[in-house]
Amino acid sequence: MVKKLVATHRYKTTVLFYDDNFEYLDFLKNNLASNRYNFKFVNNLDDFNQYTKLSASVKETLPQLLVRLDNELSDNPKHDSFDFDISRINKLRQVANKSDEISIVFIDNNLKNSEYNGLCICGNIGESSFKKVLLTGECDRIDAINALNSKQIDLYIEKYNLTHKALDNVNIIEKIMAELQKLTDRFFIESNSYVNELISNQDFKELFDEIIKKLGITEYYLQDKETFLMIDSEGREIFLTCWNEDKFNVYIELHSDELDSKKLATLDGVKQRKFIPTYFGVKEALKFKNLYYCIY
Repeated sequence: MVKKLVATHRYKTTVLFYDDNFEYLDFLKNNLASNRYNFKFVNNLDDFNQYTKLSASVKETLPQLLVRLDNELSDNPKHDSFDFDISRINKLRQVANKSDEISIVFIDNNLKNSEYNGLCICGNIGESSFKKVLLTGECDRIDAINALNSKQIDLYIEKYNLTHKALDNVNIIEKIMAELQKLTDRFFIESNSYVNELISNQDFKELFDEIIKKLGITEYYLQDKETFLMIDSEGREIFLTCWNEDKFNVYIELHSDELDSKKLATLDGVKQRKFIPTYFGVKEALKFKNLYYCIY
């Protein structure tokens, strides 16, 4: 079974829609809403290229999390070793225009006002950091499947016409929003190669998704091996610390003499009440399956 990882960081990104059907673009504008994305809508190739170039220039300014290690024996940079610098993750938060980076593009295949169709544009883009989704109503499904298999696109969605029932249009919005979540997860997970026990823990993935939804988190950054700094839709900072049972008990045993005796009478009391020591003092933890976590 493939593990569902938690990305080390996530922030607001741009989702770009390219369609030369003005009525359909208006429909998308009026129905797509989220505080986790900047939705942009274009109806011509020039504007589409302008946004993708802007995204590329922004990406070049972002802190690089993979650091090349010195390797005197290597004559080929492709063979050099890299390390993941976790200390650079928090620097991403300070980049003011990072939300201009595109995470996903949705392109209609049947572009009547262009000499290219959506498949051709996706093919010409080649390798890119963002995910490519083809919206198709008239394209042969076989062509879309072949494009998916050849990795020209990451997904295709059958596009409903505005003349169809209203329920169909609601369904396409729900489909887009559901795929956005999956594709942006992949976008951020693929941007780093750092994996530790916490972010690859399946119980933690379930817990993490619940907290993101419940607290309205729009961005987050891994601070250390156990702690995430989260930002909600109001701009408030929230810290999430999570330990498994063994690590929690080991820490308590090693640091029992350092804990504030006024708060914690005995070591047994600490274990019974389930506290997690943090930078901000000792915080009471909540049980989630085999994990203990605190939000502060």
